[in-house]
Amino acid sequence: MSSFKSFHLAWVFAGIILIITSCVKEEYDFDTLSKEISLSPKFIFPAITGSLTLGDSFEAKEDTIVVNPDGTIKLMYRQDSLFTYNVSDVIEIPDQTPQSKTATLGSVYIDDFSYDGSLTLNLISLNFDSVTRDTLVARDQTNAIFPVIPAPNTGNFNMTPFPNFTQVMVDSGKISIDITNQLPVEVSFTLVLRNTSDNSQVGGNFVFNAIPSMGSQTQTVDVSGNLTNDLNFDIVDFTSPGSSGNVFVDLTDLILISLSTQNLVVSSGTAVLPDQVFFMETDTIDIDVDPGTEVTYVEMASGDIDYNMTSGFNENVRVNFILPTGELNDDTLKYAIPISSGGSASGTLSLAEALLDFTIDPGQAYNKIPFKFMVEITSSGSMVSFNFTDSFVMDYTMTNINFDYVEGYFGEQNFTIDLDSLEIDLGDILDKITGTITFTDPKIWIPYTNSIGVPANLELDLWGETPEGGRQDLDAPVVSIEKLEDRDDPLVESSMEFNRDNSSIVKLIELRPEILYYSGEVKMNPDGATGIRDNFIMSTSEIIGDLEVEIPASLKIQDLSLRDTTDNPFYPEDPGGESDLSNFEEISLYFSATNGFPLEIDFKIIPFDTVNNIEYPAIDVPELVSAAPVDANGRVNELIQAPVVKILLDKTMLENLEKSENLIVQAWFKTTGNGAQEVVFYTDYTFEFKLAVGLELNIE
Repeated sequence: MSSFKSFHLAWVFAGIILIITSCVKEEYDFDTLSKEISLSPKFIFPAITGSLTLGDSFEAKEDTIVVNPDGTIKLMYRQDSLFTYNVSDVIEIPDQTPQSKTATLGSVYIDDFSYDGSLTLNLISLNFDSVTRDTLVARDQTNAIFPVIPAPNTGNFNMTPFPNFTQVMVDSGKISIDITNQLPVEVSFTLVLRNTSDNSQVGGNFVFNAIPSMGSQTQTVDVSGNLTNDLNFDIVDFTSPGSSGNVFVDLTDLILISLSTQNLVVSSGTAVLPDQVFFMETDTIDIDVDPGTEVTYVEMASGDIDYNMTSGFNENVRVNFILPTGELNDDTLKYAIPISSGGSASGTLSLAEALLDFTIDPGQAYNKIPFKFMVEITSSGSMVSFNFTDSFVMDYTMTNINFDYVEGYFGEQNFTIDLDSLEIDLGDILDKITGTITFTDPKIWIPYTNSIGVPANLELDLWGETPEGGRQDLDAPVVSIEKLEDRDDPLVESSMEFNRDNSSIVKLIELRPEILYYSGEVKMNPDGATGIRDNFIMSTSEIIGDLEVEIPASLKIQDLSLRDTTDNPFYPEDPGGESDLSNFEEISLYFSATNGFPLEIDFKIIPFDTVNNIEYPAIDVPELVSAAPVDANGRVNELIQAPVVKILLDKTMLENLEKSENLIVQAWFKTTGNGAQEVVFYTDYTFEFKLAVGLELNIE
């Protein structure tokens, strides 16, 4: 609407009157004429030829008035940062709740141990009955019948102590004994293994039946309970059927005994504990994020796992913290922390540049990342005391979490656009116009940039108000904000448009509001959770939307009235002195024009006595020129040659002018087609005019 200041031809004509008056004063010096002569001559002469081009009439005001490249004109009003949201508004992974893990030693294994020994026939036979013993002694080193060895008989024999433990409590394991019979006859017997310290039996009986001469047999028993490194064994019911013929009887013949253990798992005792993992737990770290947020993948910029560990073990250990779905430098994300016997440790594990996958758990493929917590003995090679209740405690938490990239579903989030306003400064003209101006193609734009991969809608509440209390809402529809489709794409640069087809903007601008008020919401994931977690955001992501009001000079005008007050150029400098206008009977203005504007213009001039507050009769001006016709696009396509118009300033009008300090100029405008047709204003529109002056002097 500011552009209409350039169309006030009424003020142009008032200026023309000023010019005419000035010209007359310069051409005629009435003081040099004889006052005895009385003449009433009448003169008509050309006074002014000029033109008014719309493009020359504009002054840009803080970019409010804009001339487009095609020459059309528009008013622009802009408010930066209608809404601004960045990554921290959309998703934030805070420091996580501290967690604690306790590992107890439980059962461990010790290295297998073995014994190789032998018993001579002589040593074994000491426990036979005297008849059998004497027979064997008599036949020693001879070929003879080997006698029958009857039961019962018992013998106890010691073993060499084992070096890798002193005493342990066995939970499970096996002991195997292998017997090789080097006697010339078949033998059978039972072997009972015992702890020397208390003569308690270790495991079950080892029963060997019918071991042939030069043959072997192995028996294995489960073992549990107390086990010492000092063992002995009983040979019970050693029997043989003897030989059916002569054999070489030799009391130095041997029964070979080999003992070995397999997988002895112990829960307490004193032993050399070999390298082994004694505690392993697979669990998940639950990421604490806002309700409704589902994180599936993160590329970390930084992050820490702060830990504090205390060991109650008498042996060195190493703690292994493994994130099997995490990756760093193309390798599984894992950390190893050594702790000395009975010691403690604290520190920080870095997650910088790690890639974390949260989709592994089939029950909940988000907000959970699996981890393995393992504690292993790193043997010192020394004998240590231990108990299954010995414990190890680890406290840890994830802190300082900053990411480069996150995928998932970030929930239904509403970001409020706070109430604010935009002044529509159309100047003082708003106070001086009546009638109807309809801007036919105004627009409100929300230009925005978006680097967030989340669908969003804008719900804009915008309205205008007038000082008199009038209000008109934009009635804007909900519009979608285009999201970034791929992290490697350039940021989205787009805009949302509210126009005459999707809102009430024409009525809003027709109200002529001085201020536009706005508020609203940006709704992310407006369709809610669809089961597809395809949201993504980067550390630099943000969405910025501005507000632009565009009012092109595309309009309809019906009976638009503009009224303004200006200084009267005819008002004498000395109101009580001699009047310059008394020399004139009348002044006639002859006006012709070529109109390139799509405006029909009428106006009148009203002398206004400000001292006495009197409006004198108006100086009516006939229709000056009809509006130029326009094409289907609203552009002028033909110039209109106006007929010559005479404007008469008679004696009374001149007298009224002399008594009026001001002039009220009132003009009426209509666009082409009696205000019914939409027209567009271009800067190349031109109004050319010619003015001739007719003077009738009363000279005495």
